[in-house]
Amino acid sequence: MVTVLDGESNFLPLCYTGIMQRTYWQTWKKLLLRWGLVAPIFDLMRSTQPLLPLAAQMMFLGMPLFKGFSLGAAYGDLLDMLMDKDALIQFTDYLQESGAVHDVV
Repeated sequence: MVTVLDGESNFLPLCYTGIMQRTYWQTWKKLLLRWGLVAPIFDLMRSTQPLLPLAAQMMFLGMPLFKGFSLGAAYGDLLDMLMDKDALIQFTDYLQESGAVHDVV
């Protein structure tokens, strides 16, 4: 969250993390499609949603290992998404709406 100053000396919150996270969604979907994991991950994300923030906190411990690799930023955005209920719902909806999830009713 970043705050910006408008013309009247008022601070306004500016949230850009949602847009940044979505830049990786297509890449993540392609990776899941390649490995045939779209439906299982979709089901897992929907059924274990309350536990995902805890899982993200555990994954956070491994983040220094991935900082040197090119997936460091995407890994951080994945953790942010897992911690944000709304972003998680939007990503699972994105998987379903994009046709990546075929056998989920």
